[in-house]
Amino acid sequence: MHSPHAADFLALTSSKAASSHNTIDSTIDRSIQKTAEAIAHNYEYFLSQNGVSQSAIAVINNNTREVVALVGSLDYWKEANDGQVLGFWSYRSPGSTLKPFLYALAIEKGLISTDMLIEDAPVQFSGFRPMNFYENWQGLVRAEDALAQSLNVPFVHILRGVRVDEFLDFLDDTELSYNKHMSYGLSVIT
Repeated sequence: MHSPHAADFLALTSSKAASSHNTIDSTIDRSIQKTAEAIAHNYEYFLSQNGVSQSAIAVINNNTREVVALVGSLDYWKEANDGQVLGFWSYRSPGSTLKPFLYALAIEKGLISTDMLIEDAPVQFSGFRPMNFYENWQGLVRAEDALAQSLNVPFVHILRGVRVDEFLDFLDDTELSYNKHMSYGLSVIT
């Protein structure tokens, strides 16, 4: 039980799990797993002070694309807080997943820097009114902070600078899959 969330995930997703006689191999690295769990635990108080009751971590070795650590919640054994939920496997808004990619592309193109101030205020683009998750605005925010807080409005501004079609081409280059038969607009990042 060194990585119970990973064990649950493998049992759910492995075709070999149907028979209890089969062994399921994983790429979980025990040392990295312990570090990821410690990081989650160390942030628990900070998160609770900001109204967050859970956290999840997935660590991937970029060179091999192997998953080396999975933390599904702050405490697997804490049933009152849904500790056995696989937070890393739960559905999320795709925009939040894509923000780091857009951030990297915008930096690479020289459109933003980490300290650049970006407006986070009510805005409308042809009827599209992006909102942040907490439905508030922070005024001017550093690009790095907009990423850390997954703010939608600043990222819509960044996407306008990069252009949607160029961003989708970038996703193609990174081999991320998405439905190429759909028409995407600025809302793809929210």
